[in-house]
Amino acid sequence: MDILVHILYKFLGIRESIGCFALDATVVVIGMLVFKDIPLGLIGIISAFVASLMVKYIYNYANSYYVANIISCKTDEISRFIQDDLGRGCTLLDAFGGYKGEKRRMIRVALTKIEATQLRTYISEVDPAAFVTFSGANAINGEGFSPLVKKKEKPLHSKKGLGQFKEDGE
Repeated sequence: MDILVHILYKFLGIRESIGCFALDATVVVIGMLVFKDIPLGLIGIISAFVASLMVKYIYNYANSYYVANIISCKTDEISRFIQDDLGRGCTLLDAFGGYKGEKRRMIRVALTKIEATQLRTYISEVDPAAFVTFSGANAINGEGFSPLVKKKEKPLHSKKGLGQFKEDGE
């Protein structure tokens, strides 16, 4: 069933949780019709629904990424922690505060969910006055994450003679 779910996702764009539920529910409904046991079939549909929710939860948890923006007086210490302890790269940006009008440094870093929790804990210990935002990201591609892949373009197939010119000018 998992292979069919991945095929549905790859070719039709149906999310794994929905594909899992649809296939499991189809099997249960067919079983209900063959064995004529409605209560057992309803229990099967409920269990298929719970299983699809668990697939969605586990899939989303495993693929949760965050982008953190950190404004702090201790950007050097925080960036060292990000690079040395978390093993991630970060970008240092010059920021100008709109409220106080102060020039500050801002750190931007892409993280997994577990790393975001570790970073939040570290920042709370080093600089509790830091201003930190964590934004969810659907995907992060590049070094240390999934590779950036270009989709192959499908070749355009033309019918014989279309787009070709005859040499004699006809």
